[in-house]
Amino acid sequence: MKISVIIAVYKDYNSLKIVLESLYRQRYKDFEVIIAEDCEEIKMKELLASWKEKLKIKHVFQEDKGFRKNKMLNQAIKISEGEYLIFLDGDCMVHPDFILEYAKKMGEKNLLVGRRVMLSKKLTESIKKYFYIPSLIKILFSKSSHKEEGIKLYSAFANKNVNGLIGSNFGISRELIYKINGFDEDYEAPGIGEDDDILKKKKKMGNINILSIRNKAIQYHLEHSREGKRDLNLEIFQKKKLNENYRCKNGLEKLED
Repeated sequence: MKISVIIAVYKDYNSLKIVLESLYRQRYKDFEVIIAEDCEEIKMKELLASWKEKLKIKHVFQEDKGFRKNKMLNQAIKISEGEYLIFLDGDCMVHPDFILEYAKKMGEKNLLVGRRVMLSKKLTESIKKYFYIPSLIKILFSKSSHKEEGIKLYSAFANKNVNGLIGSNFGISRELIYKINGFDEDYEAPGIGEDDDILKKKKKMGNINILSIRNKAIQYHLEHSREGKRDLNLEIFQKKKLNENYRCKNGLEKLED
């Protein structure tokens, strides 16, 4: 298995159906899908059972005790078989060449960072009703934002800027994620921290290629209301920035002081 696609989800089954359909239509086929469910519900098990003939799916879950996304992502990493890991959110559908573009650039020392088109409410509702991969024309004539991220370009013209890391569109080798001890489980609120922390640790590690995959691995974020506790996570993030060690203590392994 070359690639494991890890999807963080929490109760949004309608969006996840769209994400799975977009993965089923990938041109690159050598990948597995791991659903990291930050709760445990029978609806999820029923949904995934209906997909077992189309995709190679694994499922990890835990009791719903508040936001524990990072803990679930670490559990997904532990059961993954891929040499390279791609992280998605359960509300982000992808272009048919999405995994193919990652496969072209994956490497032991490559952290690949992408972006996403923020689809409008009207376009999201249409996709959920009829399912289709939105064309650039549909996006341009919609009220979606970050439309430029939906333009697929040759490498020479693609956006090479890495302005932070979003957890719904990045890839990293299995070797590298273990070197930094995975996701920091101290972050127990949505918002800043869980993905920004990964980029921060990579920069501290050094000798890592942090590369943009924008305008290549195209992703579309389905519109929905968003809540976060950025102030809580920001305080934790600022404290951790002062620590020179790139390995987190509360990660894949629980490290002593």
